[in-house]
Amino acid sequence: MVSRIFNLMEERGIKATNLANAIGLNSAVFTQWKKGLQKPSTDAVIKIAQYFNVTTDYLLLGAEAGLTKDEMELLEYYRSFNTEGKNKTLVYMQDLDEGFRYKKRDSAPSTNDIERISG
Repeated sequence: MVSRIFNLMEERGIKATNLANAIGLNSAVFTQWKKGLQKPSTDAVIKIAQYFNVTTDYLLLGAEAGLTKDEMELLEYYRSFNTEGKNKTLVYMQDLDEGFRYKKRDSAPSTNDIERISG
């Protein structure tokens, strides 16, 4: 669990002092966690999950409840995007959904589809 917390911090460029201030902890606690001298409290896990917009299952177990490995991979990519990347991804997914739902395509989107969405 602690490694997942530190991985999230590194991936998102968050320093321990900034996270500690945001969730009301003393930044020294992160050193204690990293050294294995303490474990995060339930309250800390909840606040960290909320801060990073992940579930407590992800922090505790390394997986989102009920998601497959592929779904987890997609979610990790999505979470790593900035706001613009997230918005483009949602538009792309909506277009894919619409295409598969109404056109019943059996193949991947064409280059024209991708250019239309990303353009």
